[in-house]
Amino acid sequence: MKFSKLTTTLGAIALMLGLAAGGAQAEDLRVGVEGAYPPFSWKESDGTLKGFDIDIAEAICAELKRNCVLVEQDWDGMIPALLAKKFDTIIASMSITEERKKRVEETLEQFNLIPRKNHFPQQLSGGQQQRVAVARAVITKPKLILADEPTGNLDSTHGTEVMDSLTKLNEKGTTIVMVTHSPTYADYGRRLIHLFDGSIVTEDVKGKAYL
Repeated sequence: MKFSKLTTTLGAIALMLGLAAGGAQAEDLRVGVEGAYPPFSWKESDGTLKGFDIDIAEAICAELKRNCVLVEQDWDGMIPALLAKKFDTIIASMSITEERKKRVEETLEQFNLIPRKNHFPQQLSGGQQQRVAVARAVITKPKLILADEPTGNLDSTHGTEVMDSLTKLNEKGTTIVMVTHSPTYADYGRRLIHLFDGSIVTEDVKGKAYL
């Protein structure tokens, strides 16, 4: 996938990905930064990395009481380098286009999260966090969604909203593979596979099976 920078007058967003396997136990926390995108990150003449991203990285490492090792990486190589375990996490800022702002607003509205859009995770209920997780999964309009109990922490009203949203995506051609213990939500599926102890017991197909 080609990653390109996005431009706008809004403030930067720090993109942080979870620690790679094994990184949490290491003495040093290796942080991938670009070092070529001022004022977020740049390199001084003596080779020292500076910028907002660097300040954020150092603040996080201080909070975690970990030694922070900054690893330079070009923007397009960030995700491949993370997957190759070149570093444990990424802090790389980008600004946002009007198109992306619009898509974020539309997705938040779709899941009734507009009133909570400026809240931190710890300020959200379990159900709200679940809706955020689903919203993050659908915002890019993927061709395939793997959903493991997407309604697990939701009440019936919000659970139905999530299922209706997934159904709309499905009707537009997105394939959805969902795991659920709820017969009610299982009824949304067009192809139902019943498992017991890891083995297929029955399989039912209703119409064109995308879900």
